[in-house]
Amino acid sequence: HLTVAVEGISGTVAVVEPTGSETHVVLRTGAREVVAMFRDRVPFRPGDALSFAPEAGSVHLFDKASGVRLS
Repeated sequence: HLTVAVEGISGTVAVVEPTGSETHVVLRTGAREVVAMFRDRVPFRPGDALSFAPEAGSVHLFDKASGVRLS
């Protein structure tokens, strides 16, 4: 659950993939990629700068090495 925000995680849109009722957006943030799913069509295009912030209480984080969920 992410919200487009002025401040937050910033990156460049790499891919915009409409899938019918949703749109998947791949955002490059340095050496990492984040995939965001939007329930609507979005105006983003590859190359656009975008920042977003997670909604409190709706993010799940996992340890990269073990895959264990972090509390």
